[in-house]
Amino acid sequence: MNTNTVKNIGKRFVFLAFVMTVAVLCGCGKNSETKTREYSITTIKDAVEIKQSGEDQEETTKTVSTRVLVEEKDGYDPKEKLNWSIDKCVEQDGKAYALKLFYEKESQYCEKSQVLSIANDFKEQEIILEKTDITWMNELCVGGKYLYWVEYYFVDKNDETLITSSVEYRIIQYDLETHQEKELGIRDGACYDEICLEANENYVTWYDSCWDQDGKTVTQSISVYDVKNEKFLEWKQEDYVVKYMPYERLNICDGGITYFSEDSNGNVIINRMELETGGISKLYIGKKSEYSKISGCFSTQRYLGWFLDYGKGYYYIYDLKKEKLYKIDGKGIFSKYCVGDKFYANYANDEPVVKCYSLESESVFCYSLQGFRGFQFQEIDDGIIGLEIKDQTKYGIAYIE
Repeated sequence: MNTNTVKNIGKRFVFLAFVMTVAVLCGCGKNSETKTREYSITTIKDAVEIKQSGEDQEETTKTVSTRVLVEEKDGYDPKEKLNWSIDKCVEQDGKAYALKLFYEKESQYCEKSQVLSIANDFKEQEIILEKTDITWMNELCVGGKYLYWVEYYFVDKNDETLITSSVEYRIIQYDLETHQEKELGIRDGACYDEICLEANENYVTWYDSCWDQDGKTVTQSISVYDVKNEKFLEWKQEDYVVKYMPYERLNICDGGITYFSEDSNGNVIINRMELETGGISKLYIGKKSEYSKISGCFSTQRYLGWFLDYGKGYYYIYDLKKEKLYKIDGKGIFSKYCVGDKFYANYANDEPVVKCYSLESESVFCYSLQGFRGFQFQEIDDGIIGLEIKDQTKYGIAYIE
């Protein structure tokens, strides 16, 4: 069973040319004191392409270090008479955790959910949490001493229609030291899209996508939970926040988050918000009509980027220091991660590979995944990037330094 099946249950697949919001973040409550830097580009035609190959482009191939966290990523439990699968593995500071779901064959909900701790050189699994009263659990994240996930509750499991109005989403914080749970939020599925979490030791982020009663217009707002101060950040946002992909995430990179907005003149803006200071960097990239299909955005403290037509179009990366625009052919890219001056691209090709594009030197390095297929990136420790890897039976992490 595909554990992402539930993501499609009762989903309103209405894609709008324009999605808007009236309120988003507010950082530190010092709007008049926070610094806003604005940049703009007039055309993407002059972007410098960092090529993947060519006579003038030397490519080197490295073999990544891999670690198998789970020898069997799915199976059947004869005692429980249920199928099971590992939905997610995360790692931090040499410790790993996994989400294990039990379900009947072809069922759209799970009978039991477990959170596992993987210890002793990742060879032993210990159940640290088990639940049988929820319909589904996903979005496992780790940040500091906390785990985070989203729980799904259906009003009536026997209702085979499983319409959106029957589900409730609960965002959970779990303390690994005290084993206590805390609800960070509850969302009614009749109004809200599913929650996609990101977390580190300081913050937890997600989009709140709330539909109007007509089911045609969605209002986007951004939730950022301050772990240390145990409160949500709030600040006034003048532009309309836009989310062009339904499962877009608010990745936390170099202490900031990145999101799209549109102003009253229809200009598309890429925003980077520094969570500690509330400072904003804005890059105006032109009208939406000038692009074929805008997908997602990302940033570091120096670079702001966006990409077109997921898996097919180009990635564009703007250097705030040099005020220079780069582009990378995005054909075949399944997932990406940008940190420092490096852009990592995980390709879903017949021969899985990760390519690292150095924006400073405009060079390319290749990383072999040793036969594994790569999925999503995650930050393991400072300077070490992890990539979820799987083969027919195993689930692990590839380490890219």
